[in-house]
Amino acid sequence: MGERGVLGIMCPNKYSRRSSSSSASSIRENKMFPKLKAFSKDYPKKNAEFLSGQYGTNLLLIGVALMLAIAHHEPSVEEEHLLAFATGLMILQLFWMMWYILVRTRRRSARTERDVNATTCWIRGGLTLLAVLSLIMDALRIGYFVGYRFCLSAVIPVYAAIHAIHTVAQVHFLWFHIKDVIKSFETFERFGVIHAVFTNLLLWCNGVMSETEHFMNDHVRRLTALGFENITMEVSEPQCNCTTNTCSIFSESLGYLFPFNIEFHIFVSALLFVMWK
Repeated sequence: MGERGVLGIMCPNKYSRRSSSSSASSIRENKMFPKLKAFSKDYPKKNAEFLSGQYGTNLLLIGVALMLAIAHHEPSVEEEHLLAFATGLMILQLFWMMWYILVRTRRRSARTERDVNATTCWIRGGLTLLAVLSLIMDALRIGYFVGYRFCLSAVIPVYAAIHAIHTVAQVHFLWFHIKDVIKSFETFERFGVIHAVFTNLLLWCNGVMSETEHFMNDHVRRLTALGFENITMEVSEPQCNCTTNTCSIFSESLGYLFPFNIEFHIFVSALLFVMWK
């Protein structure tokens, strides 16, 4: 009887140790697996963010590489190549925005989550004002091409026209869809938004480069007018005469509108980045 009592006391102690160890391990699992479940639940979103971010960064690096090649002393890449690349990016963004608007219009009856704090009225007003000034700059570019049409590439007016359409489409998109929260078609929509972000960043870089070139050309003209002849800087001017009397007006007016175009693109890229996040 004494032995049975001892065994009976030892066995419950053994099983109680096992149960306590199993409960401790279950507690650890419960602490660990919610994190894994949350990670697995957010995995498609994180994957789309990572891949789309890599895609956008590659676009920007290609564009910056083209700009650096143009800035070389003996460039192997012409400005028309950069403009053609930027035009292709804008056309792709236009197609994506058309697809996005059509999908959202068809699913208008369904409730979609919206971020009410995404933008304000004064942000929209400032964006519209900058867009109008950018459209005026595109019109001046086309007028400048008309005067030098015999020695300038046809890519320039095509770029200006696509840029004008791109500007109007972006203002419409940001007015009516900036508050949308991406929930459906996550990967494709995130790729489209990040494509728009880095397209605007590339256009911003191109605007900064064009403004710098315009400023340096004006500086060379001032030095030449003051009698400085030993100037090693090269002035890039069309190799033909202007066929109209307004080429100088167009050229001088562009210099005043470059800053507004630069601000427009950096403004749009910031708003689209908020939508992407």
